[in-house]
Amino acid sequence: NVASAIRLLDPALPQIEDRTERARGYFLLGQLLERQGDPVAAEKAYDRVARSKVEYELVYQALKRQAVTLRQNGRYRESADLFRKLIRDDKNLDARIELGFERNQTLYEAGDSDAALEGFLSLLRERDIDLDRVAKARTYKAIGDLYRLQAGDFALAAAYYDSAAAIRLTENERPVGFDAEELAASFGQYAGLRAEIHQMDSLLALARMDVEDRDSVVNALRAARYEILKEELERQRQEQ
Repeated sequence: NVASAIRLLDPALPQIEDRTERARGYFLLGQLLERQGDPVAAEKAYDRVARSKVEYELVYQALKRQAVTLRQNGRYRESADLFRKLIRDDKNLDARIELGFERNQTLYEAGDSDAALEGFLSLLRERDIDLDRVAKARTYKAIGDLYRLQAGDFALAAAYYDSAAAIRLTENERPVGFDAEELAASFGQYAGLRAEIHQMDSLLALARMDVEDRDSVVNALRAARYEILKEELERQRQEQ
């Protein structure tokens, strides 16, 4: 089992002379410690790999897992800084999407919901980043979580959950715990019910007004609707 493997591997690693094999051993040790639920010890194992003079791919994987375990240990600033460092390294250009997502997740868990939300939204806005289906679904889901849990805006949360659910992922593509479909259905119903209640309240308020005030409100709504339609027609004309 995992505990037995750790007991055998840990004391044997310093005896390995080949530094690449030793670094791979410490990386494996980090993975086993993560599985055992010990992110503190896992972070130290990954740090040993990151400081080794071995091929960059192994160092990169160790640094990425080190940043994750730092987050799990509550060392959010160090985790976010390490992810930022990896994002800015040109050698990791192809991994910018994944690294950006993980850094935003760190900011979210650190309680900086505004920065996390802006980070996730920027992933969707940047034209030079081509999000694949899985990354886009994860990002929509994360934004929905932020609106639901931090802002309390269930209508916007439902919209982002719906966008995530609309991306049909295979079982192999689906991230662990990805429940966008259930959340979209649940909060979509809530948002619809809330809109109906708001509409009923508005109608009730109008019914209680005298004729002059009611006419004034209706005319204001018509004027606002007219402006919205005019702007929409102008936008469509410019796009043609």
